[in-house]
Amino acid sequence: MWRRLIYHPDINYALRQTLVLCLPVAVGLMLGELRFGLLFSLVPACCNIAGLDTPHKRFFKRLIIGASLFATCSLLTQLLLAKDVPLPFLLTGLTLVLGVTAELGPLHAKLLPASLLAAIFTLSLAGYMPVWEPLLIYALGTLWYGLFNWFWFWIWREQPL
Repeated sequence: MWRRLIYHPDINYALRQTLVLCLPVAVGLMLGELRFGLLFSLVPACCNIAGLDTPHKRFFKRLIIGASLFATCSLLTQLLLAKDVPLPFLLTGLTLVLGVTAELGPLHAKLLPASLLAAIFTLSLAGYMPVWEPLLIYALGTLWYGLFNWFWFWIWREQPL
């Protein structure tokens, strides 16, 4: 029964998403840095919205594009907030720029809402940590998400998920 249950595509997907979100929180809790564990677990939410978890022949290239776009939106948000740009203008400008890049293809179209979500997450971090720290969180979080999913699909390669 367990084998049939774990091989069910919906159960397998839910288990994968739960683990990729909860493991950073558990590690942060064990290390006494729950704040960083929770921040780190926000990045897989962005990656999931962008659809970066689908097995693809350009899997790691897509992850690099996603991580760089998340980090760029985070950096722009922090720098423009430091220059006292009003938040509605900042987010409208990001939306317009990302909307133009969405014309490049379906990957970039999926990255638009995920990058805006990364910019919104950055709003809570601006001024509370150095500018480079959210960039590092987005880069390492996307790397974690990609490696975890790659490993997951490698483990379950014999089963049609």
